[in-house]
Parts: sequence; structure tokens; C-alpha cells
Amino acid sequence: MWVAKWNDRVRLGQRATGSTSIYIKNHFDHNSIPTPDLDLIDATIIEIKIGNIPPFKIISAYIKPNLRGGFPLEDFKKLLNSGNNVIIAGDLNATHINWNNYNCNPYGRKRYNFISNVKGVRVIAPHSPTHLNLSSRDTVLDICVQKRIPFNSEIHALNKLNSDHLPVTLAINTGSFAINSPELFSTNWENFRHILNSKPLPPFQIKSNDDIEFAVGTLGKFFKETLKEASKPNFSKPPERLPEFIRNKIRLRNYLRRIWQQTRDPYFDSEFQKIKGEITDDTTKFYSKRYEDYIESLSPSNQLGEKHPS
Repeated sequence: MWVAKWNDRVRLGQRATGSTSIYIKNHFDHNSIPTPDLDLIDATIIEIKIGNIPPFKIISAYIKPNLRGGFPLEDFKKLLNSGNNVIIAGDLNATHINWNNYNCNPYGRKRYNFISNVKGVRVIAPHSPTHLNLSSRDTVLDICVQKRIPFNSEIHALNKLNSDHLPVTLAINTGSFAINSPELFSTNWENFRHILNSKPLPPFQIKSNDDIEFAVGTLGKFFKETLKEASKPNFSKPPERLPEFIRNKIRLRNYLRRIWQQTRDPYFDSEFQKIKGEITDDTTKFYSKRYEDYIESLSPSNQLGEKHPS
């Protein structure tokens, strides 16, 4: 079961005009946290506790573009300083070339200059655009700011909605060691041997089946700990972008959908459904071809350059 936490955007003397929210599975140990006194940023905050990991705050945030005073740095500082371990994610309307954009806007420059001088803070951004523009270049607006979060993270934009703003997923590896998934890490076996030789094996006295089970369990734990020390995570490659002609169709689809919603003209609905079907077919063919090329690369005829022992 999921639980919703949200904050409405309410200005003095006005009705609510928007909100931010967080949906969380209720079996997680979490609490709603009051937001600090903010003037220009919409935010919802929860604190979550997972296992033995110190609690950290997750903040869903939104910043309106083109604010008169520019990027609301003082509000942003309040959110960043709301805890020792903090994750801020959302549409912050700040673009920068270091966050996979083609250029920098004033928001992006101001925030980048601030973050560059703060220890323990980093920004991760999708490799593909999160906002599709009809008349200009696509941009990465939805990013994540992490403060003292010691885990590896992956963030991706998904082509899942009929909207110019795409959903984004953020996956955080909270430290579990994937012993049964060797593709997720690489091991320095020389270092493994060195660490293994430097650790004294515990003495065993085998007098019963229970002693055997204890010895096997202890040795297994011993080898796993050594393997973890000698290994490091493999970082997955950036996701391949869809071809330009498919991304152009996605922009057109979003444009037609927006016009149809405004006019309710059946012509635009028909064109929207047509281009939507084309995108589905083209995307399926693209991924199928990529998979076929991958399988072909594994065939023996493509391994002629590989050296084999004689």
C-alpha cells in the first residue's frame, strides 16, 4: 500500500495553485517533516529510515521559471540544510552544461556556483532530456541534488507519458552487496588474494555436524567480506538516446495532444492517435534492432580477432 504526502502551494490571500507530493510504501519507516519557511520553492519533505542506514530526508521540490529575483538560493539553502543527509529531486528549472544540457540558464549558473563551493554535495542528472520543446532544444530540468549520500545512484528519463515533461526514475544502491550478481561489480583478484592471505583464519575444532555447519558458515562469511573489499561497483553505460526522427515525432505528438485538449477538434485527436501509433512501432523496431545487433556481436564469426590458446 502506498501513502501520499503533499504540500499545496498557497500564497497569502490566495487559493492553492499547485502542489508537490511524495508517494511512499507504508512499510518503510518514515515520517512527514514540516517544510522550513519558504517563499519561492514548493516542497514536500519526508525522513526515511532503511535498516541500519542513518535516516535521510527526501525532498520533492519545484521552482517556477523566470522568478523576478532569479534562482531562490536562500530557500534552496534552507532545504539543503534541513538535515545531515538530504536528497532534493524535482523540476528546478535550472539548466547547466554539467547536467547534460546544451547551455546554461541564469538559474543553472547561480545554483552551480553555489553547489561547487559546498562539500559533500553533488548533482546527478539524466543523460537524456526530461523536457521536450517544440520550438527549441530539449532540456534536462528534472535533476537530483544529494548531500552526504554515500551510495551510488542512477537516474533515467522515461518516455512513458503523453506530455512534454517526462517522468524520471532515481535508483539508489543503499549498500547491499550483490554477491549473486557478479555483473554488477568487478573484482581485483590479485587484491583479493592479498587480502585473503593477510587475514588469519579462525581456528576450528570439528567434533560434530554442528561444528561443520558453523565452520562452513564462517568461511562463507569470510570469503564474502574479502570479495567485497576487493571489488567495486560497475557503473552502467549512459542509456542510448532514441534516434532524432523518433524524438521529433514525440515532440509532434505532445504538440497535437496539447492542441486537441485546447480545441477538442476531432482532426487533432485523429492526428494525435496516428503519430502515437507510429512512435510505438518505431520505438519497438529500434530496440529490436539494437538487441539483434547485440546478439550478432556475440556470434563466433564476430570473435575472429580474439586470441585463443594454441
